[in-house]
Amino acid sequence: MLENPRPKRVTRPDVVRCGFAYEFKSLGNENTKKNLLKHVLSLSGRELVIEGSRGAFTSDMISGVLKTVSLQLSIDPDASELRAAFESRGQVLRVQIEQPKKSDHKKLYEILQQML
Repeated sequence: MLENPRPKRVTRPDVVRCGFAYEFKSLGNENTKKNLLKHVLSLSGRELVIEGSRGAFTSDMISGVLKTVSLQLSIDPDASELRAAFESRGQVLRVQIEQPKKSDHKKLYEILQQML
């Protein structure tokens, strides 16, 4: 039977010890909230919120978030609120609309194009 299953520590002077440093990156909203630009608008009396990181207002990002909005509208056309986000290469662009309508897509496109 094994009486002491733990391996013995090596205490030789020629053994090199290595240290490791770990960096943890938060995936939460703590750091990203500080770097986001936020636009709060009224769209036919309904609140429209557009948030994006400083480099997120590009045609590719706008195209991505508009596709996400289209998908969300087709998945749940009767939702009381639409939330859509598109992330690419460390950039994020988010849209939130109260009482969304299919016609909001065109207006949202026009608004986002003005932010380029």
